[in-house]
Parts: sequence; structure tokens; C-alpha cells
Amino acid sequence: MMVLIPFRPDISLSASKMVAYMGVGGESFVMGASGISQPDQKQQLVIVYEKPISALNYAERSKDTKEDSHLHKFLLDYMNGTGITFCDTYRRGNDPPDYLILRRGKECLLDLAQFTCDKRRKALALFERIKTKVFHDEHGQYPNLFGANIVLNFDKDSHRQSSFPPTTNEEKYVDEIIRGLKSFVIDRSSWVESEADLPQKLEKENQKESITVDFYASPIQNIPVSEFFLKHNFELSLAFYSRYSLDDVIEEISRVVGKHDKPEIEEMIISFSAPNEKGIVYPSESIIMGLLSDSDTNFDLGKWKYIKVVHIHDWISGRIMTIYPRLSCPVNPRYFHSIMSSIFSYVCQS
Repeated sequence: MMVLIPFRPDISLSASKMVAYMGVGGESFVMGASGISQPDQKQQLVIVYEKPISALNYAERSKDTKEDSHLHKFLLDYMNGTGITFCDTYRRGNDPPDYLILRRGKECLLDLAQFTCDKRRKALALFERIKTKVFHDEHGQYPNLFGANIVLNFDKDSHRQSSFPPTTNEEKYVDEIIRGLKSFVIDRSSWVESEADLPQKLEKENQKESITVDFYASPIQNIPVSEFFLKHNFELSLAFYSRYSLDDVIEEISRVVGKHDKPEIEEMIISFSAPNEKGIVYPSESIIMGLLSDSDTNFDLGKWKYIKVVHIHDWISGRIMTIYPRLSCPVNPRYFHSIMSSIFSYVCQS
């Protein structure tokens, strides 16, 4: 199911291609576009839609358990991609470092970190409150939405001056959104084959005066496997605009490395799109790492006093890059046919 969402770039942007991650059955997990900003001619990535993934076989986990899963996946992808092991043995460190690894008879102090898009994670966490409240409604409360994928887009709500979903202090707006969902009338006559992928926007007269939120409806063509859909027979997701340049990503990586530049740490692995403590994967982070992998020049990460090597690892695709002190890509993507492939491979390996 391809989800198409209109968006307004906050800069002058010449978009050159659409970017997307499709899951098993054709379900959209990420939608966006990339292109060149004007007049500075910088590569830009725009993300307008994202559906977080609950990684299989995961429950609430401790920091150590989460880090173990990140390291195991890195080691698996490294071995599959190169045919050699990253290290001979490893054991837990004193935090810092997270691990002591033995490589060719020499011990190395290794620390792990995650690249996170805090703005997107905040928006999706706030949206999850709305979706959870809808989920707990009794079955049969939303017959008008049967078979539809409904996307909410706050897009700089003029009433609240925010593009984020309502916060915990704005509960009245959540109730208002739910009432809007229950009264949303979908014109299914427009869902002919030639237009089936185009979202239908909620008419303005159905909008409330206290909150501005656009509802988009499109038909579900592949039944999603989710508790929400199985209970209510429709899907609910969020459109949220964010933009990233290569400079933005390098700046964030430099900040993360700088926090870990200590005598107890010699080497780092920074994971993109890896599960958090609740086992949630944010696939947009995999596409953001693509800004780095598409670049063919060394990155200016600064000079570090103690850290000698920095690797980055895409948990979804399996790509591994060494970005400090020199740029290299020892492992190219291992999983092409589906966003879920690496998740399945790790679960099977566990």
C-alpha cells in the first residue's frame, strides 16, 4: 500500500527522486523525497511519512540487553558481508566502555551509541497516544472507516502553532480528533482502480475550529498484520515533515562521538534504525544514513583525543561503514527485497 502525502518544503528544493521503504505485502513504512536545495546546492532529504516497526520477539528491555542485540546484529552483518569476523571474542566492559573486544590478540575498548531523530520520535510518540486511545474503543465504533488507511497531518496547526500531535496538556484535542474520525465520511466512489492510491482529503467543513488537522483516506490493498487493524478494520498513521542535509547528519554524529571521547573508549559503533528499549524500529533513520553512504568524500568529524575508529551500522539494510579516521564501506546492504528481512534474519539467528 503506497501512501502519498502532499507536503510543502520549508526551503527552495529541486526534488530529484522519491524515497520509500516498502514492507512485506507492499506496506509503506517510510515516504519522502530527496533533491538539491537552492541556491546552496546541498543534498537534502525530506521525510513526510513514517510507520515505526515493532521488531519481532522484543519486549521492554534493559540497556544491556538492547546493546547486546545491537552488537550481535552488527557482528552478524559484518561476518555475512566480509566473510571474516569483526573480533575474536568480546565481553562486557565497565560502562564505559560497553565492551572489551579481542581482535588479533589485542584488546580494544568498544562503545555503542544510537543515531536518533529526536524530533520525529517525539512526534510519533505523541501520535501513539492518540492511536492507543482509539485502539481501546470498543470494536465497531468506526464502521465508516472500514478498509481505509487514515493519515493525520497537523502541518503547522494554525490554532496551536505546532506541527506536533497534541501533548498531554492538550487532551481535549485528542477527544476532538476521535470525534472527527467517527464522523469522517469517505467518498468511496472515487476509489476506482486508476485513483486507488490517491488519498482523499477530509473536507474543510468537517474541520473543527480549535485544532487544524487534515485527514487523508486511501484504500488498504494489502491487509496489514496489526492488532489495531484486526480490532477496528482500518489503519491509522501520521504524516510528519522533517528535513535533513548531509551536514545535519555529520553534525549529529560529531556530537555523539564527542560525548564518548574518553580514555576508556577507543572504538565506536553508531547504530541507525536499531530497536530502542521497547523494541521499536524507526525506519527513517535507515534512509537518513543513505545521505552518508551516497557521499564519496571523507567526512569532517573533527579530531578526537581518544577515539581512534568510528563505524556506523544500518540495522535494517545491514550496511556497515567506517567513517573515521577514513571513509570505507566494508559491508554493502545485505537485505534488498524487504524492510523486514534483517529483522527476520536477526530473530532466526537469535
